[in-house]
Amino acid sequence: RVAGRVAGRAMAAVAVGLAGIETYNKGIAALLRGKLNINALMSVAVTGAFLIGQWPEAAMVMALYAIAELIEAKAVDRARNAIKGLLELAPEEALVLGTNGAWTATPVASVAIGATVRIKPGERVPLDGKVTKGNGAINQAPVTGESIPVDKAPGDQVFAGTINETGELEFEVTALSSNTTLARIIQAVEQAQGTRAPTQRFVDRFASIYTPAVFAIAVAVAVLTPFLMGLTWLEALYKALVLLVIACPCALVISTPVTVVFCVSRRPTISTSSPTFTMPRSTRPVATVPRPELANTS
Repeated sequence: RVAGRVAGRAMAAVAVGLAGIETYNKGIAALLRGKLNINALMSVAVTGAFLIGQWPEAAMVMALYAIAELIEAKAVDRARNAIKGLLELAPEEALVLGTNGAWTATPVASVAIGATVRIKPGERVPLDGKVTKGNGAINQAPVTGESIPVDKAPGDQVFAGTINETGELEFEVTALSSNTTLARIIQAVEQAQGTRAPTQRFVDRFASIYTPAVFAIAVAVAVLTPFLMGLTWLEALYKALVLLVIACPCALVISTPVTVVFCVSRRPTISTSSPTFTMPRSTRPVATVPRPELANTS
């Protein structure tokens, strides 16, 4: 029986070390700086659980917290991959008509407004522009979300990142590579990721007050309940640690940034009925990007 208990404690210690050593170290560092945050609460709870012999509980608490942080990290990685996917939509070079009448592969960053670009069937549109010659069908799903290819004729608008499915087209560039619709979508998504949502700011302010309050209440439970309720010191400490874990605002604090990151990681599309780009399903727009044909892009 003793051997089983020792083995159980050893496994719990290993679990805490594997799942939460980083969180534990952050919590200790926060306590040394006199700052009470989520990591500090978790470190105190785990340390207290070890001291009163509740090693499995300590391991479970740290493991659950590690899982929550892993989910958050996955959401952030998904957002980064979404940005990477948007960047890969537009080709790096465009076939530009030179002054000598020859077509030359030119980096899109060097193509000026008013230049004539040619795209063949199967190629992606490198820049925003207006068709000047040819007829074809453009798959605009990567940018606008439209499931059916859109027929293009002289005078029609084309977007960078869309796919020319049929026919050879020539178009006049109407926006620099840094100001295409796709580039502005990327900029808007990056800005949305770097901007703290009002809800997140509120939650952070709330946590800055709530977390020290929880810690103070837990200390009061540990110190006062033996006198007021007749509990033993061990029982009082256990209840205080339970209070720290249950009242820890980690779920509340983590939920808002994770939700925001998840929303902006969903691939945005340009609305076909309004001059904004929107997020799929029921999420609300996180930024406004005027459509080139509805606003001046100069």
